Amino acid sequence: RLLTLERPATLQTRIQVESSAATGVMTLGPLVPEGFTLMALESPLPARLEDDGRITVQLAAGRWDIQARLRALSDIREIPAIRAGAPWPEQEIWSVDPAARAGRVSVSGSAVDPGQAAVPEPWRRWGAWKIDATGGLSLSLSEEPVSMPPLQLSAQTDIWWVAESLRPLWHTRLTGQAGATGALDWQRDWQPLRAESQGQAVPIQVLAGGHYRLPLTRAQLDLTVTGMLQTPSTARHATLSGNPLSEPLQEHRLRLHVPVGERLIAVGGAGSARGTWMSRWSLWDLFFASLIVLAIGRRFGVLAGVLAIPVVILSWQERFAPVWIWLLLVVAYALPVAGPLSERWVVRLKAVAWGVLAIQVVIFGVSQTQKLLYPQLDERYHEPAWPSLSADSTLREAAVMTSMAESAVRKSVPEDRHEKPVAAESLPVEVGPGLPAGRYTSAEVTLFRGGDTTLSVWRLGEGSVRALRVTLLALLSMLIAVLVMRSRTLRAASMLLVTLCLFSGHPPEAHAGEYPPQAMLDELKAELLRPASCHPDCVTTGHAEMVVDAYSLSLSLSVAAAEARAMRLPRVTDSQMPVRWFLDGTPVRQIWRDAAGDHWVRVPAGVHEWVLNLSLKDLDRLTLSWPDSPTDLAVQVRDWRVEGVRGRQLAGQTLTLTRLALPAREAEPRPAFAAPEVVPYVEVVRELELGRAWRVQTWVLRRAPLRGDVEVRVPLLKGEAPLTDLSREDGAVRLTLRDGQSRVGWTSTLPATSGLTLQAPPLSERVETWSLRADARWQVKWSGPVPGRWMGPGGQWQPTWQPEPGERLQLDIQPAQLLTGQYLNVDAVRIQQVRSGGRDYYEAEWTLRASAQETFSTGGLEGVERPQAWLNGQPLPARVTRGVVAWPIPPGVHQLRLTWETPVRSAAMRAPALDFVGIWQNLHYSQSLARDRWVLWTWGPTDGPAILFWGTWLALLAVAIVLGRHAGNPLHTTAWVLLATGAALGWVGALPAVALWVYGVAWGTPRIVRLQGWRRKVAWAGLSVLTVIAVGAVLASIPRGLTGLPPDYVSGIGSHAHELVWRVDWVDGQLPELGAWSVPVWLYRVIMLLWALWLAFALTGWLKWMGSVIVNARKAQAPESRALAAKQQHETEVEDPNET
Repeated sequence: RLLTLERPATLQTRIQVESSAATGVMTLGPLVPEGFTLMALESPLPARLEDDGRITVQLAAGRWDIQARLRALSDIREIPAIRAGAPWPEQEIWSVDPAARAGRVSVSGSAVDPGQAAVPEPWRRWGAWKIDATGGLSLSLSEEPVSMPPLQLSAQTDIWWVAESLRPLWHTRLTGQAGATGALDWQRDWQPLRAESQGQAVPIQVLAGGHYRLPLTRAQLDLTVTGMLQTPSTARHATLSGNPLSEPLQEHRLRLHVPVGERLIAVGGAGSARGTWMSRWSLWDLFFASLIVLAIGRRFGVLAGVLAIPVVILSWQERFAPVWIWLLLVVAYALPVAGPLSERWVVRLKAVAWGVLAIQVVIFGVSQTQKLLYPQLDERYHEPAWPSLSADSTLREAAVMTSMAESAVRKSVPEDRHEKPVAAESLPVEVGPGLPAGRYTSAEVTLFRGGDTTLSVWRLGEGSVRALRVTLLALLSMLIAVLVMRSRTLRAASMLLVTLCLFSGHPPEAHAGEYPPQAMLDELKAELLRPASCHPDCVTTGHAEMVVDAYSLSLSLSVAAAEARAMRLPRVTDSQMPVRWFLDGTPVRQIWRDAAGDHWVRVPAGVHEWVLNLSLKDLDRLTLSWPDSPTDLAVQVRDWRVEGVRGRQLAGQTLTLTRLALPAREAEPRPAFAAPEVVPYVEVVRELELGRAWRVQTWVLRRAPLRGDVEVRVPLLKGEAPLTDLSREDGAVRLTLRDGQSRVGWTSTLPATSGLTLQAPPLSERVETWSLRADARWQVKWSGPVPGRWMGPGGQWQPTWQPEPGERLQLDIQPAQLLTGQYLNVDAVRIQQVRSGGRDYYEAEWTLRASAQETFSTGGLEGVERPQAWLNGQPLPARVTRGVVAWPIPPGVHQLRLTWETPVRSAAMRAPALDFVGIWQNLHYSQSLARDRWVLWTWGPTDGPAILFWGTWLALLAVAIVLGRHAGNPLHTTAWVLLATGAALGWVGALPAVALWVYGVAWGTPRIVRLQGWRRKVAWAGLSVLTVIAVGAVLASIPRGLTGLPPDYVSGIGSHAHELVWRVDWVDGQLPELGAWSVPVWLYRVIMLLWALWLAFALTGWLKWMGSVIVNARKAQAPESRALAAKQQHETEVEDPNET
């Protein structure tokens, strides 16, 4: 015997009878022990069950196996000793299967070796005990309710300080095991506005005290939540909880994002932080920074050291900062001088150090000036690494449609249903904000075992960052001035300084950032390839029942599908007979066969019964291959041996049937033996569904008998009203399970009350199972037995009770307050403005996300002409009434496009004054200019186009003023300013050529005339080549300025000379003021013509100056040459006495 401790306990009994008599009757027993009743009897011999539990068998010669399935009438704790006479054996062999019972089961009795006791192979793993007249078995059960694993969640959170938003946005992804709470409570300073799990929106409950709760539908979480912090965005010091939940997290990774123009200084209270200004300082940085400051102060004085402290600190992490050049300058002045030759090389090293410092300072100054005017040029800002919320939902829907996920085994009881959220999709939930798509600078914070950690975030606003840049440039200028005044090699250094400064004045090339970034493309690809939200539980096979006799096989499968999917059917081998499948009693017509020989069928969503009928008349062996094992398998076999089944489970993926006897192959099967009468017994499963309406789904599952019609009576719950026509009497329904029908069910409504009570009946009547699914409209608390299971077969959150007789479950149900308000959000806006032929053409496209039917409208369209609109590519009426146009938007994600045109109203291109109700996110505004326009100035949001001309011109203007005040060249300040202006307008090649020529003539001519021989000739040739280059550069700039186009000084994400782009992540109520001021390109050509003419005439005067410099140098050199010749002649006469 095999005792299985399920509800109720079952007892499988196998009797081996060996008979040499051809005929005869024998009574055996007791087959049914005390406290049990018969459920099924399978005997190859005619048999009859007696009233005392014994069995009477009509004998035949041979060896026969008689099998019986019994059920317990009450809870089993003890098996008494047996006292039966012959031919019943003196001892019985019992095995005990604890089944899925929670807790520990201890068996006390006389244990034996299962192998020596001839225990069937599948039963041997459960041990063996003998029961005889000397003693029985004692069972000790320590009941332990099935508990969920502890809360084990990890979170990844992004927080954006959006410049235009009143409060910071955050987006969290939670993964892991949610535990047994069934809901997640959020901290007060973390306000969730939208939640999504497995592609479905999760309603948010509002609790007392300003807290929020997210009811869960699954214990295995992959949940994304978007919301806002309670901290104002304007606060430069923010304090927030490091854990958004009330329960501790295993790990919490945060990424903090501040917008263009701002700077993250530090994050306090974090286990580790990367990306802030403070975190970028290492011990090596502090060491070398201190070394530089001390060296400058020691060599150039206390004042220089004091100025070096803020200069080094503020510039250390900036691009192009002259960090290591300071050490080169200090080393050059610290070298010892050991003689004339050494002194000469030290002077040269100092000049080189000053020159390198000059180059780096000018480049750094130009970079800082441009960032001061246009903070969006800072290289720290980057694109987000994932798409917006609307794109995320769209990709997930595409992944659901393209994925063909395999179904997996899900062991549960009762195993013939697949749960789904109760009417969750019918709840209008707040859509919440989308995710920002602009550029940000970020810092990463990691918290382990996050519980009560408090984070302090310090950041600098755009105005403070600008003030620091101005301070840095001013202190750097003061430090350079102090170093120059303290230097002893100013004359040589200053000449090299100004020359190299001119070379370093080339403006940086303007280029747009690459878009979209690779990180975004990778994220889009990952989302597209993500399997369906129900994977791997899209299709599950629950209860299966197989009945096999000598000539036929009938297989019934209960299949639950979360959505319409393709399912692989069990494969029948060793048979050429036709296989017939039925779906809910209807023959299946469409079955596909793949290259591997497997059969596939389309499974509709829901719970359905699939039946296979197969004739076994001409078969002696049959193999069934199961792609997905059922969670429960009941097998009734006669005349066949079954292999591959252990208890009520498949041992592997195949089941083999081998015929035991070879009966005569007749057209009609052998007559069936008279079956003993079996008391009907059923299991009642009640599934409570609390949604907009309360419903209860009731299933009646056949337990006994396995064949024949069964009539049962099932009491109804208080207030239960079946929706189908059932026979009802005295608060109960009476129904019949037909032969071959394993279950029957109905759906009823329940009145919404403040509580429900369920009580378990005695085991002798029936066994009941209760489950509960409640949507976010309700808050449910219960008292009574602990749930034996927390999840349904589909992985959904569904507490299930398997009560003991007499246990009572009390449900306290109260309506929940849901977060409501915003049902329509604008996730992205793209507006393009094109000016052509005296008219402005506009095209606006909105990405709209709605959870309910809403109206979208926009105003500020007074005076527009030819408006046209499309929704998802379908034309819409575009009627403008008093400057307002509106359309109804259905639930879902939509693309709305509107075009219009207006006559040009001003010389400057300005954005239209659109006004609206609510928030527009991720605005992308672009202006397309004609190629005959020259952009000089733009205004609008910070993350927009940058005109690099003004920063470059200011930096070159400062260099020009320095050169104009230098006494080493003949050009006055006005001439240098004009040269710098021309260089800033794009003709940089002429500026260094002229500057080199001027200083080459002024500094090189007096030295050339002192040279002798071939050195003098080479020097004169070099000066001549330099003169030709300078004159050629000037002449070449004249035609280019007259016929060419201005250089592309426009930078910024997606912007260039003829396309200007602004991006704003948050627009509240009205489109921001933005635009561009441009002039005709012929004005640029006129300016360049005047500059070229001035340069040509100025060069004529400079050539005359060059001639005068050469003449004066030769005149000054002539007396020195005659005196030197006379001295050499005198020394020759004295040294040669023969000449005397």
